[in-house]
Order: sequence, then C-alpha cells, then structure tokens
Amino acid sequence: MKLLPCLLALAIIPAVSAGTLNVGISPTSILEDRLLPGSQVERTIQLSQSGETQDLMVTIEIPPALAVWLTIVNDTFMLPSDRSITLLAFHIDIPSDSQGTRNGTIAIKVRPRQASDIGTELVFPVHVNMTVVGEEISDYQIKHISIPETRQGTPLLVNLDIDNKGNIPARPDSIILHIADNHNKSTLMTLESTTIRPVPPLTKTTTTVAFTTNLAPGQYLATVRPFSNGSALGDENILFDITENTAKHGSYTMPVIATTLLMALVTGIMRKRR
Repeated sequence: MKLLPCLLALAIIPAVSAGTLNVGISPTSILEDRLLPGSQVERTIQLSQSGETQDLMVTIEIPPALAVWLTIVNDTFMLPSDRSITLLAFHIDIPSDSQGTRNGTIAIKVRPRQASDIGTELVFPVHVNMTVVGEEISDYQIKHISIPETRQGTPLLVNLDIDNKGNIPARPDSIILHIADNHNKSTLMTLESTTIRPVPPLTKTTTTVAFTTNLAPGQYLATVRPFSNGSALGDENILFDITENTAKHGSYTMPVIATTLLMALVTGIMRKRR
C-alpha cells in the first residue's frame, strides 16, 4: 500500500541548549485516532539547530509497544554542522488484523559528536497515540481555491487546497466553472469536470482540475462551484488572467528566420565562387 505523506499539528519545542548546543523539534506529538486496519501513513518531525551549528549525533528510541506499529529507517545518525534542519520520517504500518490503541513516548536524543560528557545530551519526548477504528470516516474541507495565470491555448487550472481528515480518499464529485467578463456583466461559458484526483486519507494537499477553453488574452471572472453528493459546497469568485502565448508565435517565426539566414549565407558563398 502506498505511503501517505502528511502534515502534523504545529506544536513546537523551542530550541534549548546544553552548553553551546541549541536544538529544537517540531511538532512534539504524533496523534492518530482514525487509522484503519492495513493503513500506512508517514509522519514527519523537524529537528533543527541554530546559532553556532556543529556535528550532532542523533539517537531515536521507540518503545517496544509502539514499535509494533511505528518505525523509523535510521534510528541513529549524524547531523552535520552544515545542515541546520533535518526531517525525521516515522512510518505507521497497521496490520490488517489490528485494533485498539497504542500510546507511549518516543525519545529523541541529541548530543555533540565530540562530546564525552553525558551532561551535554538533550532528550526530546514525542508523545504518540495511535487508535485503529473499525469504520470508514469521510471528513474533508476545501480550504482555498485558486486559478493561476494561464497562457492562451493552454488548459485553465483550478487548484483546490483540500484538508482530508478522514481515513478514506476524498474529493468533490464534480466542479462547475462559470466564466464571465471581469465586470461580471455576461457569462461567456459554463464548464464541468468530474476528473478530480482524490486526496489520500489523513492528508492536506492541493489537487488540480484542468479545463479546456478558447479564451482570448485578458482578465476574466470565474465562479467555481464544487459539488458533493448532489449538493454545492459553496462558491468561490476568482479573477484570473489569460496571457498571450508568445511561445506559440515563436515556434513559427524562429524556423522562418533560421531558413532565411541560411539561404542568405548560401547565396553569398555562391556569389563569391563566381
């Protein structure tokens, strides 16, 4: 099953120091209460150092009770002084016959590579709570809709920022797009798409829907209306620009110019030979 890269809650342990060691982690917990049997999820914790950076030795200790469901590829490694930030990727892999809850605390231990005194070691606790449920949960929100500047003759892209808090893939059933002039005096076209890439479970990401138009360069007003289970999820009015496709013109003019120059060069050579 494909791993699902996801974001975590933005809890932060600020940088603390032992001697000249200034290190911090973010976030400070891994909390999952909607896992399904067979789920595979990736969670990331950022480890950073500030001030006078140095080579660090990092050790990650996962209690046996958690290690049944949660692992990390490298539990001991060196963070070099020229890298102020590294990401720790924890993999949650729920067996298909599992149920219930597992919780505990991961210890992230950091010390200078050359340190001989154990007193220079910092220990960051990361609280973990993983619960496997027996039901599918559909729970998502469209946080933002945008339309980037588009070149004439290329697909019009509608970007949907979706926060899927459910444990199954989620997407709107369809998107209806009304396009009017920038003063909204007349509707120029109405388009619909049901080709929408689902957002994986427990993930916050952007999915893009492409529409084909024949709009001339200029500014337009789009009304974007997502639908789910036959009901509209709301409207978003967006001004967007269609720009002239200069590359299209260039694809015709450049060969003509090259051919003209080549012919002129050949003509000049033939005249010299005469």
